[in-house]
Amino acid sequence: MPAAETATEPAAVAAQVPVVSDRGADTRAAERRRRQAWLLSVEAVTHAPIDMGVQLGVETPQGLRLFGGYGFVPGVYINLLTGIAGNATGSSYGAALLKAARYHGHTWRIQAGLRPFRAIGLYGDLGYARVDATGALDLSSTGITVLEELGGGYQGHTKLDMWLIELGYEGEIADRAVFALALGFMRTY
Repeated sequence: MPAAETATEPAAVAAQVPVVSDRGADTRAAERRRRQAWLLSVEAVTHAPIDMGVQLGVETPQGLRLFGGYGFVPGVYINLLTGIAGNATGSSYGAALLKAARYHGHTWRIQAGLRPFRAIGLYGDLGYARVDATGALDLSSTGITVLEELGGGYQGHTKLDMWLIELGYEGEIADRAVFALALGFMRTY
């Protein structure tokens, strides 16, 4: 029997030792877990060569993502697109008209996707975007004599509905800042 008493004695001693808890560390750990569970973001974004703007997003603990955004079409992107279109026409008149016109526009978009492993950061999104664009041309400022003599001008407005696929990487810096880089494909319908 003395062996049995010796075996129970360390357990009794261990049960009498008080457990010391650092409530501050526990609170910080709980806060980190809660932040890792949901990701809410307000982002400055660019979708080159379509738009620049802001995007609001939410991501669940399971990695489901939902984003919505609004932007404007900057002059740099418009100049790039009209330059490509002008070169594609093969006509000096067509290129001059595209260059002389003034454009502006805005976009809005929604995206939904999945980032199943937050630690890895890879994600995939599908979405819809709408571009509302306006272009105006004053014929007297085209630099083409025949058109300048006609005078007057033209204004056009278009709406483009597009679907998109985006694959990318998203990470966090110090639990405060989100950064992302992605490649995508858009097509009008």
